[in-house]
Amino acid sequence: MPAKKARKKVKEVVKDDKTVKIPAEFRKIASKFGLPEEHLDFFYFNRDLFHWETKEAKDIHCSHKECQFTVKESKGCLIEHMNTVHGYQNVPCGKPDCFYMSYSKRNLNMHRAVFHGHGKKADEHANFTCPYSSCKASFRYPSLLQRHLNIHENRMVPCYYCPYKMETVH
Repeated sequence: MPAKKARKKVKEVVKDDKTVKIPAEFRKIASKFGLPEEHLDFFYFNRDLFHWETKEAKDIHCSHKECQFTVKESKGCLIEHMNTVHGYQNVPCGKPDCFYMSYSKRNLNMHRAVFHGHGKKADEHANFTCPYSSCKASFRYPSLLQRHLNIHENRMVPCYYCPYKMETVH
């Protein structure tokens, strides 16, 4: 049997010296984030634990193909452009028991095709049916039914910049 090697105990070295030289580059970054001078040593020692991202003004670009419009980032900054240039407006679905409010005619056509379209096969294991009498949809899981109801009832999450809306995740 080979002889066991003695294990060396490794001690962690703890610095008692509270005065640390913080590099000028880190001070510059810290000032961008508005970090208080009295806490710079904490942030410097723990800098690898933080996600450092500055909130500088950015340009937001119109999402329409071949549209070159850009604007400085702010809440709702694309709404006026999308409404006047691309004809965005609130367009109700109009189908019975559907309160979905579209942001464009193109989006409404897509909603009608996907949500109200024909040719969908019923799931034989679907135990959760839509409570609206005009809708024959049924789902295997309650979460899918809830997603369906969110669209019926227009519970949508709006974009921060433009009129686009998407269904909620719950």
